[in-house]
Amino acid sequence: MLRLIEHRRRQAGVRYRRFTVDCAESARVFLRRHGALPGVVDPNRIPYYLLIVGDPDSIPFNFQQQLSVSLAVGRVFFKEVESYTHYAESLVDAETRGIAHSQRATFFAVQNDDDAVTVRLANQLIIPLAKQLSARLPEWTVEVFTGSETTKPRLRRLIEGEQIPSFLLISSHGLQFPPGHNNQEEKQGSIVCREWSGPRQQTRITGEHYFSADDIDDHARFHGLIVFLLSDFSGGTPSVDDFLPKPSIGKVSQGENGNVLAPKDFIGRLPQRLLSHPNGGALAIVARIQHSWTPSLNSSLDNRSAFSVDVFEDVLTRLFRGRRIGHALRPICDLQASTAVLLADLVQEIQDGAALVSQEDVALLWARYADARSLIVLGDPAVRIPEQEP
Repeated sequence: MLRLIEHRRRQAGVRYRRFTVDCAESARVFLRRHGALPGVVDPNRIPYYLLIVGDPDSIPFNFQQQLSVSLAVGRVFFKEVESYTHYAESLVDAETRGIAHSQRATFFAVQNDDDAVTVRLANQLIIPLAKQLSARLPEWTVEVFTGSETTKPRLRRLIEGEQIPSFLLISSHGLQFPPGHNNQEEKQGSIVCREWSGPRQQTRITGEHYFSADDIDDHARFHGLIVFLLSDFSGGTPSVDDFLPKPSIGKVSQGENGNVLAPKDFIGRLPQRLLSHPNGGALAIVARIQHSWTPSLNSSLDNRSAFSVDVFEDVLTRLFRGRRIGHALRPICDLQASTAVLLADLVQEIQDGAALVSQEDVALLWARYADARSLIVLGDPAVRIPEQEP
């Protein structure tokens, strides 16, 4: 990582900082220890762009999520020491030498047969999003793959082809294993492709149906790519499910109601492989560390919603116009913060005895909040889509 550290040190100048974090330290305590206030951006105390280097079992996902409300925070963690070098070299080369990519964005929206989840996600979010971006940014070529085009071989060609896009968004189911399963850390969050026949057939998912880290060839080269993975656990898995149990005024201890997801927090193997490929990897990945909550597509509480097409359009417009990825995600961070305020107000109303507020209202808002905070940045949050080679 030394080359990346020196690269950012030169860019940030006197505002460059390096911090150590106690594994038991909360974001609130960390900020207070450095004289910073929650929600206040003061780069003279804490830089706006923060890169966490470490295992989420040591520096938990929750720490990253809490800081991300007001700061641009990313994370890298690799099992192999040399992977840090690969990532750093790839990033610095992209920023100093340029990348021979066209302004092309690819949307890969898997639609499995007889599966309302993937069909709804494609039809209500991905396809409208691509259309709106095409109209708003005519200088960009936006292509969409849906239905029968979303097979595993097609995805492999997109990622490993000679002319890869600058941006790739994938929506699908993510593979999930029981807590502690032998394949959980290696395979969880893998992309379930079109080959799976859907839930009604009750077909067992096998390696032919999903795209995992093992499916990325050693000779592939996707240098400079930025990826959004909108599938379950595509970025990693926390030990406890944010969505369960649904919030109530009473307390629920960890482990009740089946809310344990894994023995510990861990980063998915697929994003690690994408970021640290020795031939030149992705610059950053935005991915989920929770379930993909399908109802979160509209914009009203009654529809159990969190994200809308407009939110993602705002994010991607910022990114495609050259904003750094951590800052481009501000609309999602703002959504999380505003939902948390509404949630706190609802809880207060219940405690005050308001007759018109139900536990279901609180649970739905909590799910919106958990959905918004489930998207995190893996990689340096200060990267942007690279400029073209001169």
